[in-house]
Amino acid sequence: MKDKILNNRANSFGLWWLRSDEFYKTAKILWHLETIDTPIRKDQGKGDTSKIHIYYRTASLLMGLSLETLAKAIIVKRSPLLSTEVRFPKNLDTHVLTDLFIEVRSDFNEEEKQVLNRLTAAIIWVSKYPVPKKTSGWQINNLLRNDNDFVVFEELRKKLLKIESLIPRPARKVLK
Repeated sequence: MKDKILNNRANSFGLWWLRSDEFYKTAKILWHLETIDTPIRKDQGKGDTSKIHIYYRTASLLMGLSLETLAKAIIVKRSPLLSTEVRFPKNLDTHVLTDLFIEVRSDFNEEEKQVLNRLTAAIIWVSKYPVPKKTSGWQINNLLRNDNDFVVFEELRKKLLKIESLIPRPARKVLK
């Protein structure tokens, strides 16, 4: 009985979609919560400042998880998991957002690819460690920090939602 319940939950498009929506809404709150002016590095201009989002690490993580779980919701809807274990086929057992976008047949341009790669980095290390375990290819500015990054993230999310729009969204109870 327990295995059947777990299998039903693992294959529930609605549960995957709701989790993605929770990540998205929380990320949006954090992103817009507070910004500070910070000096831009000397090589980028003298005396300039830029708005930096205080909670950009956590917001980046949640944005990445939002896209990951939404893409996986689409994948589960198309091809239900056949086991009581929540396991994807090897090629989908990934946090690499570009791979998941390709799998759900969603295109992306170069700017969007950069944002997807930075969100993938956030998923992989921000949730567990204060610094990356491997520094090869890592740059301190690999996470989202400016308002345009959030705009690009929302466009990527809309692309997935257009794919998902063929499938009815689950009803959500409103508490009074």
